[in-house]
Amino acid sequence: MHVHAHPNQVRAWYKQTLETGAADSIFRDDWFGRARFGSAQGVTHMDSTEFSEDKVRAIISRHVACEGALLPILHEVQATFGCVPPESVAVIAQGLNLSKAEVQGVVSFYHDFRPVPAGRLHVRICRAEACQAMGGRALGERVLRHLGISWGETTADGTITVSPVYCIGLCSVAPAAQFNDIQVGRLDVESVISELERLT
Repeated sequence: MHVHAHPNQVRAWYKQTLETGAADSIFRDDWFGRARFGSAQGVTHMDSTEFSEDKVRAIISRHVACEGALLPILHEVQATFGCVPPESVAVIAQGLNLSKAEVQGVVSFYHDFRPVPAGRLHVRICRAEACQAMGGRALGERVLRHLGISWGETTADGTITVSPVYCIGLCSVAPAAQFNDIQVGRLDVESVISELERLT
């Protein structure tokens, strides 16, 4: 069983997102002068659902015949539960005839997979080289201090999670961050705080 997705499968997912409108992506410069990319419908977030082995098995059954089934299964599990619950690893491993270590290895390799649900607003601050060169490191540290949390943590009220991400493709408008499904560039601390206030 291959662990990673086959290129034909990736193309099929992309075609489906276009057909369903899920890739309704726009570019505009707002009056703050920040580059903004994202859904025309605004920011969305994943609602978490109570863990159920039956739901995990149903997800597996939808993908098990596909080559490279593990990644789409993990993505759907996270979309369903708001995270990849640790209890799901054994169920997925059994369904794909993999070891638990193989499944957990993929979960831990990709930073986007979480063992617990993120806050209603998931902020991903870019820490790749281009953003670092434009002050991204200091930006991230000051935002974390403002919220009173560390990387990967969620505010006490469960509203905001801040995670590092290593390139979201906005190198030309660094430093950049992603607020759920909205990507914003040319950021500074004040503009990030403004976005947080606007979106929560």
